[in-house]
Amino acid sequence: MIANAGIARVAPLLDCTEEDFQVQIDANLIGVFNSDVVAAKQFIKQGTPGKLINAARYVHPPLYPLL
Repeated sequence: MIANAGIARVAPLLDCTEEDFQVQIDANLIGVFNSDVVAAKQFIKQGTPGKLINAARYVHPPLYPLL
């Protein structure tokens, strides 16, 4: 199973809210974790080995260009 998440809310640091940050964490980390858990349970249920591949992307320009 391949999990690939990557969202970014690009804005100057002082314009970002905790909610903006949490949305990114939820998609980029929690979403991938939850996908891995579901896939691992399915591998076990099927009795077949599987591989979990997590991909990420580098964001450019920097998230906080006006810092």
